[in-house]
Amino acid sequence: MTDAPPTLKNLTVEEARARMLAGAAPLGVETVGLTASLNRILAAPVDATRHQPPFDASAMDGWAVRRQDVVPGAVFAIVGESAAGRAHAGTVQTGQAVRIFTGAPVPAGADMVVIQENAERDGDALRFTLPERLNSNIRPAGGDFRAGERLLEAGLKLDPWRLSLAAAAGRGTLEVHRRPRVAILATGDELVAPGESPADDQIFESGSFGLAALVEAWGGEAVRLKAQGDSIEAIAAAVAGTPADLVVTIGGASVGDYDLVKPALSTLGLSLKVETIAIRPGKPTWFGDLAPINGGTGRRVLGLPGNPASALVCAELFLRPLLAALS
Repeated sequence: MTDAPPTLKNLTVEEARARMLAGAAPLGVETVGLTASLNRILAAPVDATRHQPPFDASAMDGWAVRRQDVVPGAVFAIVGESAAGRAHAGTVQTGQAVRIFTGAPVPAGADMVVIQENAERDGDALRFTLPERLNSNIRPAGGDFRAGERLLEAGLKLDPWRLSLAAAAGRGTLEVHRRPRVAILATGDELVAPGESPADDQIFESGSFGLAALVEAWGGEAVRLKAQGDSIEAIAAAVAGTPADLVVTIGGASVGDYDLVKPALSTLGLSLKVETIAIRPGKPTWFGDLAPINGGTGRRVLGLPGNPASALVCAELFLRPLLAALS
């Protein structure tokens, strides 16, 4: 690896971000179940295949009747019942009423539901106490959406409300963009995993845990690699066979004797796009491409500072928009 040309050094945040995003596009499409679609990016639109509701439905518990029969003093004969999932099969005739419940199909012949609070039943006979204003209390077929209506556009992030809408349209699976797979590698001889016993000159490795959490929150699939010491061979071996769309390294990003990440990755075909950025904290943040593995596409690599706070700040500035572009 040769020294980066001056045009790659001391870039503004905007210049660096633009270079990182150049050529970034959504990854492949996969079909997943609804519960696995939360926070994914929809790759194909969702259209309604039928009306919702698919029939005229009662909006209240009450009695289905013909509006023209509802006059003062009228007596109705109770002829059946309509419940959700169990529709009344007959047709409502003059002077007849069908007991009906919220969400149930309104039987043929009826065009009104009188709420149960306005009814007085005596055996199989029924009278109504009529308010000044009579509402139909019916949700018409297609009142929520109609067959063929576009419900969700491609490119939308699937939140719980949109998933519920897709389910209401009868979709059991959705086409979504694949989540970017992000391999995270912390480096440094001073690092020891939480839960292990550190030497007096060691510290607990923490940056990869917060970074992995951010990757998952931003729609990626985080893979934490085992932290490696300051060794060109160990760092290169950890990254070499790791399938990932993006490799994120923590530490070893500056120009000291023990900053070995870029020399290690140069053995894997590293091509630098960003060498340093005019920002504090985070000036050593860098970016480039790695050679493909196993005949696949190339891998991007983002180098973050070793300080956990600096790494998280730079992740917000650069990793988050990059994940958005890939997903």
